[in-house]
Amino acid sequence: MSGEPAWRHTRARCAVVPLPLNLASLPKSARRQHIRREQRVSARGHHVSYRRSQTTDQLLCAFQELEFLHVARRSGSDMSRGASSGSWAAVLQQCGSSVAFIASTTLDGTTPMAAQLCLYRDSRCYSVRPARHPGLSGLSPGHILLRRLAADAASNGFTALDLGRTVDSPAQIGYKDQYGPRWNFNLTFVLNGSVEQQ
Repeated sequence: MSGEPAWRHTRARCAVVPLPLNLASLPKSARRQHIRREQRVSARGHHVSYRRSQTTDQLLCAFQELEFLHVARRSGSDMSRGASSGSWAAVLQQCGSSVAFIASTTLDGTTPMAAQLCLYRDSRCYSVRPARHPGLSGLSPGHILLRRLAADAASNGFTALDLGRTVDSPAQIGYKDQYGPRWNFNLTFVLNGSVEQQ
């Protein structure tokens, strides 16, 4: 396909985290950062709740929270529950819980902290659409969710967590490197406005 002039393609790095996540095998600097993040949450007296959707109804309900976090990130301080993405909602309605779930964390039982839409197949799950609360960056909500998701996925028989396409920047690569991933490449092909991935 890459040799066909009608197809345009892009290549992006992709990080795949082997499960279970073995924190002891990570470099000392990464282990220290993970420990500090957990200590920061507990030192401030916060409690983090984690959940993963199990049914299609739970998936669609959790999707509203995911979209809330995306709207909040785009609008800065505006935390109103704005419009959601109709196309994503329609896809999830069709797919249901047999191929998709949303993992999320809540701070002190009330504040959505982070959420992540994942697709799964066999023993591998794929992160598709992560979001985090823009006002909680000091607590590293993305990292807190990712560690809990990795533990939960491993305990449910998953052997790999694919963190998806990675922006080619030191910040993004460094973020994912903290989980000891195997790096490979993902190709996206576009023909007449349609998308196929390999």
